[in-house]
Amino acid sequence: MWKFDELHKVAIQHLDQPFSPFNIVNKFTLTSKYEVAECFLPALLALARQSKLISVEERCQIEFEYALKVAAVREELKMMRVMNSIPRIYHPPMKDPLLA
Repeated sequence: MWKFDELHKVAIQHLDQPFSPFNIVNKFTLTSKYEVAECFLPALLALARQSKLISVEERCQIEFEYALKVAAVREELKMMRVMNSIPRIYHPPMKDPLLA
């Protein structure tokens, strides 16, 4: 009718540009506020993966519920990195001496 679908696509493409004027917190805030499902998870992961801490100003932009989600994802990613750094030792199954 009003071609809002096309406008929606253009807005999402603008958000995903490598030289977009939006930082990761702005992208996350916009995708959560306007419920842009296809961009929400990538923005959440990018925010959780960044090495620098979120500033006080940025924390004020993010709703408390989403801040908790970011913290949970960040902790999960940290745990995955730790688990992947531990060498795996293979122990063959032991034979039951009663069956031998």
